[in-house]
Amino acid sequence: MGRGRARGQTRGDSPPGSNAVPGQPGSSTQHINVVPGASGSSTGNRRGRGRGRGRPPHDISETELAPALSQLTVRGVRERGVRATREDNPGRSNQQTIQCGPPPGEPVSLHTNYLKLVKSNGLQVYEYSVEINPEIDNIRKKMGMMYNGIEELKDKIIYKNHILYTFLDTIGDEKEYHVVSRARDGTETDHTVKIKRTQEVQKDGVLFSNVFFNFIAERIQNWKRIRRDYFDPTAMKPFPRFHVEIMPGYQFRVGDFEAGPLMSIDTKYRVLRTITVLTYIQELVKNRGKLETAQTDIIRELTGRVVMTRYNNKSYKIDDVLFHMRACDEIELRPGYRISSVDYYRNRYNIELRDPEQIMLLSRKKQRDSNGEEKEVKIHLVPEVCYLTGFSNQESSNPRAPMFKEIAKVTHSDPTDKVKTLTNFASTINESPISERWGLNIEPSLLQLEGGSISNEAPIIGLNNSKFRVERGRFDSMTRKRFVLSTAKIGDNCHIVCHEKDLQLALQMVEPGCRFANAAGIDITFRREHIIQVKSQRAEEFIRAGSRLNSKVILFVLPNEKEDRYNAIKKYFCVEQPQITQVVLARTLKNPNGIASKITKILMQMDVKAGGKLWRVDLPTKNTMFVGIDTNHDVMRKRSSVGGFVASMDQDLTRYYSRVFQHDHSSEEVFSGLQPLMKDALNEYHKLNNNCYPRRIVVLRDGVGYGQMELVRNLEIEAIKRAMSELHIQEDELIFTVVSKRINTRFFMNHGTNYRNPFQGTIVNNTVTRCDEAFDFFIVSQSVGQGTVSPTHYTVLEWRTTLRPEDLQRICFRLCHMYFNWTGIISVPAPCQYAHKLAFLVGQSLNNMEPAPQLRHNLFYL
Repeated sequence: MGRGRARGQTRGDSPPGSNAVPGQPGSSTQHINVVPGASGSSTGNRRGRGRGRGRPPHDISETELAPALSQLTVRGVRERGVRATREDNPGRSNQQTIQCGPPPGEPVSLHTNYLKLVKSNGLQVYEYSVEINPEIDNIRKKMGMMYNGIEELKDKIIYKNHILYTFLDTIGDEKEYHVVSRARDGTETDHTVKIKRTQEVQKDGVLFSNVFFNFIAERIQNWKRIRRDYFDPTAMKPFPRFHVEIMPGYQFRVGDFEAGPLMSIDTKYRVLRTITVLTYIQELVKNRGKLETAQTDIIRELTGRVVMTRYNNKSYKIDDVLFHMRACDEIELRPGYRISSVDYYRNRYNIELRDPEQIMLLSRKKQRDSNGEEKEVKIHLVPEVCYLTGFSNQESSNPRAPMFKEIAKVTHSDPTDKVKTLTNFASTINESPISERWGLNIEPSLLQLEGGSISNEAPIIGLNNSKFRVERGRFDSMTRKRFVLSTAKIGDNCHIVCHEKDLQLALQMVEPGCRFANAAGIDITFRREHIIQVKSQRAEEFIRAGSRLNSKVILFVLPNEKEDRYNAIKKYFCVEQPQITQVVLARTLKNPNGIASKITKILMQMDVKAGGKLWRVDLPTKNTMFVGIDTNHDVMRKRSSVGGFVASMDQDLTRYYSRVFQHDHSSEEVFSGLQPLMKDALNEYHKLNNNCYPRRIVVLRDGVGYGQMELVRNLEIEAIKRAMSELHIQEDELIFTVVSKRINTRFFMNHGTNYRNPFQGTIVNNTVTRCDEAFDFFIVSQSVGQGTVSPTHYTVLEWRTTLRPEDLQRICFRLCHMYFNWTGIISVPAPCQYAHKLAFLVGQSLNNMEPAPQLRHNLFYL
């Protein structure tokens, strides 16, 4: 877990083996003034330790980034209500905060899942630093002492990470309290609690309001915090047919926005299994016959998964499976004290483990001690008391399964139900006596704002400039006509390799495939004599058969989803013997439903991989190179992260040049070595465009969190500028935009007395945007049939161009139409998705090996 996530979590009871976590049984410090089991708020941030790293792009406050403000290269930072200028940041670039006009397109009124803060009384809040002598290492017990051990402060304070907030004005600037604690062996310890006033606090300030509302959620509502979200264990929704329960919750965060301090709020759901990890392991062992032969399956299925322990409602990520350790083995809980998991759970939680010979699981967490120093803690978990959350890869591969349909009825609420749930949250917070006592509430209704709709501005253009309308985010209808702009002219220079049992499936590709290809304008001809059968299902047989062919494209029909076979085929034909390949599962062709659409899409993929151009859209910019960058993290196999880099080579964005780059570690996102990749891409563009470099460069960077923006600016943007400088390209037309799709912002439109999703092409560039970059905006790209649509957030870090902000907004939406693997609009611009597909293929299937140079101008990774 990253530093930003580990900070501020409650460290209470932990399973045996977490010997670095203080406060386990036998500790010499127990409090007689502490309510048993009391714990403080588990959110907030340590002062002066780089707050906010790793948070979602719209869940961070400028106040929390104070230690880094002197180094930031942001334009227009909001500081106590004053917009910073370039003069406030010497050494900065000449860019200013860009003032965006109204959103482009037709005006549309929207609601959003943001709430205004309301101060209901004039009470002043004071901040105090807290010093306890002797120090208490156990955070949970320290919280209990602060909340319940000092009578004057009881019910009048909020305590977090050595910081105390109160509205009492009778304490003065400094005061001492004396508290007595008693250990389990009866030993008493006197503690001196010294508090010293540090400042007056604005109640609706970002830092305090986050601490305040987290306090209400955890201590008043008794919601359980899992990472950054709060869940209500008493509101479980069972699905006994699938052995699953859904725990509802919320994710909320106060941030500083254009409209001032606002709380963003969204619903969250946690999928929890009703069977233990031990039962899951036993099923895997049963399938394999014995534990030794099932170890590979167990590691693959469990590593990286998140489990929950119901006895304390805590979640842990499984980092390793300890086959050499058993629950009956003793573990050193702390120096000089060893105990088995069987005895620990019996003594601590009155839980009798049924299988003392079960293997153990290991979770690693980074936590901070009372001195603020970070260290890794190893936590040993017993499978019998752990419950898996979420879904396995195999389950997720079949989203149309009955289980997902039933669960979606709860988790994919429509806009009307979503708005109702969010307003109920506001009522719950406002009805809390704490809100009334402290005088801080939230507006009961969602914030309103104005957006713009450009949904009908981007028709798809096909053969002979024929235009196709986009209906509900899709343009499948054009595949029924001759639409392809330019075919790759594969002709009959293609082969099909299949297992002998799937021969009939391969044969059905011949006549229908030729017919559908001709109808779409794709030059592909399948011949019976070009079907190659293999007798074995082993990957080596498929590879051997394909390697003997002199073919422009090879279509592999695989009997099942065996991952190792797919990876071996892709690795061989992408790295060792460069060859365009297309893989399809036999079951896809077995199902007669929609077979025409399936075959047509297979043909489209084959053609575009070989260099065909399927369609285009009009863009309001010429001589522009669009660059997409994304990173793939292999959490399961803990390999170093791999990044994908793609750059457009033509005006219609139908040809791309691609490269990959390696990170040093598995968790790295930002890459410092972009300079040679960018230089190569510019030179390739120069070769293919009459010896001319692009007039303008637009970089679309996916996968970067808000806390990494400055790192991106200093490493990636500067590397791109150096590459341009080496080739004597002016920097006056460079745009660098971070694209974020995993955000919590939602928008709603009025629909009579109810609500509906906004139209595709809805743009928002005000109210809930931030003030700390050149400018930012949201685009609702897609249309969804179920649930609430998720917009994509665009943050502009570099803006040196003659374009207008509304031009970039239109360009980004139109680029969402240009992903050739889907006849519809996707959530991010096509260059981002191509970079993602490239990085994913290399990271997951090619063992992080760079594809052969011969493939760099092909979309072989689709």
